[in-house]
Amino acid sequence: MKKGRVIVTMVCFFVLFSGLYSHGADVRGVTGDTIKIGYIAAMTGVAAYAGKPYAEAVRNYFHHINDQGGIHGRKVKVYVEDSQYKIPMAISAFKKLVTLDKVLATCTFGTPEVTALLPYHKKEKIVTIPLSQSSTFISPVQKYVFMPTASYKEQMYVLIDYIKDTLKADAARLAIVYADNEFGRSGLRDGRDRAKRNGFKIVDEEPVKWGAVDYSSQILRLKRAKPEYVLFHMLASMSASCLKDAKKFDFNPQFMATSVPFELTTVLQGGTATRGLIGTVHVSPWDSNAPGVVKMREITEKLSPGKGARRGNYLLGWAIAMTYAKGMEMAGRNLNSESLVEGIEKIKNFDTGDLTPPLSFGPNRHQGTYGVALYMPNVEQKTYFPITGWIEPKKN
Repeated sequence: MKKGRVIVTMVCFFVLFSGLYSHGADVRGVTGDTIKIGYIAAMTGVAAYAGKPYAEAVRNYFHHINDQGGIHGRKVKVYVEDSQYKIPMAISAFKKLVTLDKVLATCTFGTPEVTALLPYHKKEKIVTIPLSQSSTFISPVQKYVFMPTASYKEQMYVLIDYIKDTLKADAARLAIVYADNEFGRSGLRDGRDRAKRNGFKIVDEEPVKWGAVDYSSQILRLKRAKPEYVLFHMLASMSASCLKDAKKFDFNPQFMATSVPFELTTVLQGGTATRGLIGTVHVSPWDSNAPGVVKMREITEKLSPGKGARRGNYLLGWAIAMTYAKGMEMAGRNLNSESLVEGIEKIKNFDTGDLTPPLSFGPNRHQGTYGVALYMPNVEQKTYFPITGWIEPKKN
């Protein structure tokens, strides 16, 4: 009898520990001491100006987390792949990260790429948080996609609500200048929707090719349409060029911009032509005194010294990495794709130190906040300043 008990005990012991070993081996992107995160974005090409600071922020934040002991004893390793802002390259990068590097989750990039990658994330059950803030990624909720900040939809809504409620325009004439791709068209659709709800007329819509530098024809058409307000949804460098051409042709409506065209790049490249521009900010700027931004600057200067001020995509990348780290923490030691989804969904009123408004998620809410702030450029100091606190679109 004793011999039988010993054999049974040994068998149970073997089954228990072999099961634990198999479970650990079966979890893609997670080992006993490591969590693997994939990063897919433009590190070269026309959009590298956005991809490089995004990558730097993700790396620096997880470097900081690793220096603090990691997440439940595991260190985070980031695998970076260059998409060049091209859909085929992004798909190849995803396949490499999943099949060879075996990552748990990804940080992805622009609207066209993320749109193309969504079926792959769903099939492979890979969580992603994109840099793009297109509302199509989280409305309706998609299980493996999260967004910590306000979408382009909320940004466009807040701008148009501001025209009606703060600038007291009851029948405004609007125009929208947008990038001629899915990113730009998503903002155009949101602008149309909010303008209609507020009783405004869109008198002109001007698509522009990616990376265009001459806006003379667009400005002349806009002048003929006589809008009172012109809203931008394109790249920051494109907005700067458009504003300079508007100044050249003495075209002076109230210009407004969502977060991508309202960047430090816009102020630096546009100079005095940006004076009076109103734009949305979904993360506090680099020179903010917000506690979360102060801490971010200290960590960044320690890890990447001497590079000076970082632009918006760095701060957004920081917010994305913070969301991932918090979700992994909430998931507990038994980390996998499903528990990561549940972990992020458990985040409630997460205080980022005013880097963003407090973040809350849930099974029916994969967007952390709907709040943005409005800013204007300080041309002389080459920065921008707030004209509102965090505000959300009206619910109507």
